[in-house]
Amino acid sequence: MKKIILFTAVLFTAVSTVSVKAQTPASKTGQASLTLNLSAVQSIIVSGDVVIDYATADDYVNGKASTDLTTLTVVSAGGYAITAQADDLKDGTNTSSPVIKSNTIAVTATGLSGATGAGSGTLEQSGSKTALITSKQGGVGLQYNVSYKGTGSNEYMKNYNGGGRQYKTTVLYTIAAN
Repeated sequence: MKKIILFTAVLFTAVSTVSVKAQTPASKTGQASLTLNLSAVQSIIVSGDVVIDYATADDYVNGKASTDLTTLTVVSAGGYAITAQADDLKDGTNTSSPVIKSNTIAVTATGLSGATGAGSGTLEQSGSKTALITSKQGGVGLQYNVSYKGTGSNEYMKNYNGGGRQYKTTVLYTIAAN
């Protein structure tokens, strides 16, 4: 009987031997959604103050262009428009002298290194905006030089005779999506 039990145990062990194989786990995947939101971003850096000296009779007769330039450096995601505006020029030392109308100053923008859309106009009176640059395409580091020219026809002679000597205003440049 011992032999039968032993034989049965050996037979059972031989039959129930299982082949063990390493199984590679089935690969599993998942997904994530990635969203990139692009916003209309505009910035403008303005550098360079300008002085126009009327020093000769010819300057008063023909007008005088600035030798200094204002440089505008633009960053824009997409098209943009730049406007310029200025209040009338006032003599800071003699408040009783007449003002110089800002629309007697012409402004001209020139695009540098592929900057497009440059234009020209006159500074409008009492802070109205003058469209100076309009571009359909944005970019980074786009530069424009802006020059200024005062009027002629002896227009400013009356200001000098009225006691004014140094007239100032601030030109404000604004960038907006186009």
